[in-house]
Amino acid sequence: IPWMDHQENLQSEYLDSATEIENFMERVTALWQRIIDQQIIHGAAGMDSLLESCKADVQRINGRGGQVVFIRHPGSDDFLTFEREHYPRDSFFHRLCNVTGCFGIHFEDYPEFVILQCPEWSHLTTQDANNYTPKLIEFLKQKQLVSTQ
Repeated sequence: IPWMDHQENLQSEYLDSATEIENFMERVTALWQRIIDQQIIHGAAGMDSLLESCKADVQRINGRGGQVVFIRHPGSDDFLTFEREHYPRDSFFHRLCNVTGCFGIHFEDYPEFVILQCPEWSHLTTQDANNYTPKLIEFLKQKQLVSTQ
């Protein structure tokens, strides 16, 4: 069943019909639920080794004149509930930003982003993504985290 359009600019968008396909979103959320169940069985990621790897990667990027910003895009429903319980922000997202010295943007810190709902818990609808992305870019420009050219 065609449900997503993968574009040349590496963006993917739900086809408008995807949310209308009978039981389609339920099948996608069932897949996420299986992944969540496996994560619960195996436990959270080994954060210490991940942080060391990320820190080294950030240093290499910074050394080449780049700048890294970590962004937690919107999520919702059971996926967000799972993340809050098993990957709490202070222990994971905030720790990642602190250890690497990078700026972090978490959607839950912005009222205009926290209201967004993902039909299958992890990806925005095309309409919401088309509203979210320019707002995110404008915020990055205001914080001087991307070029305004």
